[in-house]
Amino acid sequence: MTVIKKQIYVVLGMARSGTSAITRGLGALGVPLGNHLIPANDKWNAKGFFEDKDIVYKINRRALDLLNKPIIDVIFEEQAARKQALSSLKEAAVSLLHARMQSLDQWCFKDPRTAILLPFWQDIFSGNKMEANYLITLRNPLATALSYQRVTGADIEMGLLLWLTHLLAAINDTSRQRRLIVSYDDLLINPAKELSRIQEYFSLASPSKKEIETYTTQFLDTKLQHFTTNETHEACSAIPLCMDIYHLLLSLARDEIHFDEPQFNERWLTILEEFKKSKSLYRYFFTLENRLKAQERELRTIRKSLPFKLTFPLRIIDDALRHKRKLIRAK
Repeated sequence: MTVIKKQIYVVLGMARSGTSAITRGLGALGVPLGNHLIPANDKWNAKGFFEDKDIVYKINRRALDLLNKPIIDVIFEEQAARKQALSSLKEAAVSLLHARMQSLDQWCFKDPRTAILLPFWQDIFSGNKMEANYLITLRNPLATALSYQRVTGADIEMGLLLWLTHLLAAINDTSRQRRLIVSYDDLLINPAKELSRIQEYFSLASPSKKEIETYTTQFLDTKLQHFTTNETHEACSAIPLCMDIYHLLLSLARDEIHFDEPQFNERWLTILEEFKKSKSLYRYFFTLENRLKAQERELRTIRKSLPFKLTFPLRIIDDALRHKRKLIRAK
């Protein structure tokens, strides 16, 4: 007897690379996104995140906390060690997926962290009669990093490094899986074409014309695309591999080449070899970033404390005296 597996669609990609727009596109094509979505946010995403709040906060965020290491180490960690570290979360993740898909044959979720945690999720999919379908979003790495900087204040170099690790993980961990790359920029230019491409690849049912029209004419808005692919920045020279990966994946997104062709495999192996040469340096970047975040958290805690608030007048006086002494020395 043939077992009919439930279809789960997972949108992968770096934050600020169009994952929300493409997830909403799947919704327009008739794939349910659920009723537990994080509300829209004017700073981060005025049109909506389309992220399941429990996937984001109860599973993925906790998973990264449990792993407690730089992202670059997470994506190259031995699966057995990762499985052991996240064993306490497996039951919660299984229960969550069953609850979301109890009355559905298909469902979609996205969270940029998922790309880093794919082996964890894939173990759950395969063990619970769920067939995974991956939609990998692609946006120019510099445009992504600039957008990420605008909302988080992060250095452009760190945005580029995050883009690199998310795309590396997404491609490596979906090898020989059902996957499609979609360019965010191409989606904005010709949404009907890209939606048709997604529908055909995943053999989705014919969508509602009204839903497609609403998505293409009301949801998508090029005014929200603050950064384009024509910009250049010296930060790109710090992580040049980003543009090599981008151009290769863009060829896939435009169906100029395909995953199963030697042309792709040869170029991808070359990229991985180049990445290994700089892996230690990239790890150091992540280590410094984690230290900086820890110090910022500690500083925020200190500033919220009662002793800090009580000594505020004394600090004002001390600053004034220091300034006066500095002027006297200068004179």
